[in-house]
Amino acid sequence: MKRQLILMGFLLLSMVNVQAKNRSFPNIHIQTLDQVSHKLPQDLKTPTLILLAFKRQHEEDIDSWVIPFTTQYEEQSQVSHLVLNLVGTQFKWMKNRLRKWIRNGTPEEKHPFLAIYFKDRAPICEALQLPNKDHIQVYLVQPNGQIIWQRSGKASPKDHHDLERKIKSLINDQA
Repeated sequence: MKRQLILMGFLLLSMVNVQAKNRSFPNIHIQTLDQVSHKLPQDLKTPTLILLAFKRQHEEDIDSWVIPFTTQYEEQSQVSHLVLNLVGTQFKWMKNRLRKWIRNGTPEEKHPFLAIYFKDRAPICEALQLPNKDHIQVYLVQPNGQIIWQRSGKASPKDHHDLERKIKSLINDQA
């Protein structure tokens, strides 16, 4: 029985990776905190780690990915990251004030890598087949929009290892 559960777990994990490889990141327009507009995924110049957050409480989970990522890849131009807070339409009426608060509370060096999305998030959730918004979603997206790797929730050491291996593979393929 235990063996069957382990086998089912591996099957589910492999299905997640297969699904990730066959999907594209949805087309959306965003504006980062440095007030630069982007069309995703069209404006991606390098493979990009895109993190989707739905709640303020997700900040710790975001940091579990972004801090090690920026520490390791800060000096490399072959890969980038973007944190996208999907606030949705519920606070659209106060988006300017929220954007200002967040901009003032965020170190300036993070502004180009952080965007707040005040539009309907349902099309994004449907395109990415997100069952709920309880956990952050993490995607490694190619400039052509192809999702080549994904995880959800707080990063584990295994997640960091898997991501590092995937990025090294991409960088070696580009060389």
